[in-house]
Amino acid sequence: MKKTWVIIAVAVVLVLAALLGVSRVVLYTDETGFHVADRNAAQIYVEKDAWNFQDIEIQAVNSNIEFITENRFGFEFMADNVIDTVYTNDNGKLTIIQSSKDLLFDLNLWSTKDNYVKVYIPERAQLKNIKIFGESGPITIATLKAEHVDIASASGNITLTLAGEQKDYNSDITAAGGKITIDGSVVETFQQKNADATKLLKISAAGGDVTVNFIGQ
Repeated sequence: MKKTWVIIAVAVVLVLAALLGVSRVVLYTDETGFHVADRNAAQIYVEKDAWNFQDIEIQAVNSNIEFITENRFGFEFMADNVIDTVYTNDNGKLTIIQSSKDLLFDLNLWSTKDNYVKVYIPERAQLKNIKIFGESGPITIATLKAEHVDIASASGNITLTLAGEQKDYNSDITAAGGKITIDGSVVETFQQKNADATKLLKISAAGGDVTVNFIGQ
């Protein structure tokens, strides 16, 4: 009964907030109870001089994902208050995992935050395993040297520049809701197997275009 009254009271607060023009209020619940928060109160983290990493795993919610060529390893993210972000950089692996909070009410009519995840990689860095999933938002990756690349997007364009040539990779690229462009040529699908290839490229886009450019060694 007490919980019911709490929910009713919070609902009244939210309605009043909406009537007063506060359109960014959200109500969510977690293991500690009910919370009222400003959606646009951003979580921001920046580490421009991180420990070196060879493996990267990213799961992003409503965020733009970008890999940027820099002179050192680093990463940063910004997410609004309805997204939880957990990150680690241990034993040569950078992991950034986002999840949506369990919202009960969301009076947000628009968001002023441009959520993002950015990863900084030195130009000569040779990476091993890259695994990325984007729920919504573009994925843009500058020149990348990696042995295994696995990218999936539920909604958003994927743009990737890879060191090496097409023959260096066993590739499987699909785009259910968009077009695929490989080195300037538009194709329906791109699947390539080469017995001598030592690298793997897998891309799946449920809604969006895929553009891949190979730039040689």
